[in-house]
Amino acid sequence: MKQPRIYEEADSKKVRKLNDKTGYGMLACRRALIASRGDLDGAMKWLREFERENLRDASVRAVLEAQRKAKEE
Repeated sequence: MKQPRIYEEADSKKVRKLNDKTGYGMLACRRALIASRGDLDGAMKWLREFERENLRDASVRAVLEAQRKAKEE
């Protein structure tokens, strides 16, 4: 059995469907589908983890920025 190609796992119909369900950007949806090998439920889980990591990074950046400003004063 042949391995599915990346573009088959993240075809435009699946990307659009995931985009409509989640509201994430098309590129993020495509990356999620590739990571989950075309599984919509797995892609939704990947996007939730992606969002959690982005929020964590943003909060860390905010804390570091506040510390930097406090040192300047």
